[in-house]
This record gives sequence, C-alpha cells and structure tokens, in this order.
Amino acid sequence: TGSSSENAFISSDIALSGNNSLHITSGGPDNVLSLGNIDQGVYSISYSYYIVEGYGAYYNFQDNEVIGDAWAMGTYFEPDGSGYVRAGGENTAFSYPHNEWIHIENIVRLADT
Repeated sequence: TGSSSENAFISSDIALSGNNSLHITSGGPDNVLSLGNIDQGVYSISYSYYIVEGYGAYYNFQDNEVIGDAWAMGTYFEPDGSGYVRAGGENTAFSYPHNEWIHIENIVRLADT
C-alpha cells in the first residue's frame, strides 16, 4: 500500500525461497511492518537477511507505532562482519557471515506476560 516511493524494491537476483526478495538499500524508504497496538504476549518474529560483502544492515523494533518516536531495540550489522544489539542501554556483540542467508528470530515478550 502507499505510494510507489514507499514500496520496497523487489529483486529476483538473490532469493532464499521462491523467485523474489526485498532489495533494501541505504537511503531507500524505511520498510515498516506494523504490528498493531499489541501490548502483551510473547511473539516470534523471524526473517532472513543476505548481506553482501562490504556492506552492513540494520533493523529495529519501536516502542510504538509512531515512526522514529522511540526505539525498543536496534540491531546493527557492520560492514566488517561484526554487529551488536542495542537494548536497555546495553550493547551485546555478535559476528555474522557475508554472502549467505542469515536466519534471524526475535522473541518479543511484552509487558504483563
């Protein structure tokens, strides 16, 4: 939905399954998955990233539906293969491979659960 400038670029160059994947570039539109106004429960949110050698990536979860208002956590994939998750004022380091699919699973436990 939305205007063409808000839509993700679909690519057939590299795909995990099927024929297509999202091709996300720096400076492109933010790709946003609205989860609604949920405030309790436990959820598994998973997807796969393919990060080309020499590039990095980023994703975050926000505290609310207002884009850019408040971040609950951010995950940073640096171009050198290092990365970190920033949550609760703390950074947790990790490393990742380039040029292959990386499965990412986030277990989100909301208040009152």
